[in-house]
Amino acid sequence: MKLLDLSKCKSNKEVSDKIAKRSKSFELDDLIATLSKDFVYQEEVIRMVYVALATNNNVILYGQAGFGKSAIIKAICMEVGIPIICKLGYEGMTSEELLGIPNMGKLLNESKLETAFENSVFATPGILLIEEAFDIDPST
Repeated sequence: MKLLDLSKCKSNKEVSDKIAKRSKSFELDDLIATLSKDFVYQEEVIRMVYVALATNNNVILYGQAGFGKSAIIKAICMEVGIPIICKLGYEGMTSEELLGIPNMGKLLNESKLETAFENSVFATPGILLIEEAFDIDPST
């Protein structure tokens, strides 16, 4: 499957709408059948992720390490052709590591907080997968 090009999208809504449209172009039963070859007894999880993608919603998969939560999301996105951005969370992670480093020139000269967006997880449109999200400090 060719990767969905989201580079020309001008808003989050446009990105979400394109992802939903691409997701809906796949039959859920076919997706489950394809992915069930690699993920045994995970039809419910595949269904939840598919529905979240197709309806512009978020999904949180929570459970013990090693059960394939991230692998399922990555496999679905690869099968459907949706770009995915992966970030590993950890204790002590700063907001700058997620959002990018502040532009100090703007901050000092204009008293405006502006982030160096190109260093941000939001610089590339797609699905954001944050692994170990509950390890990140709530203030971040």
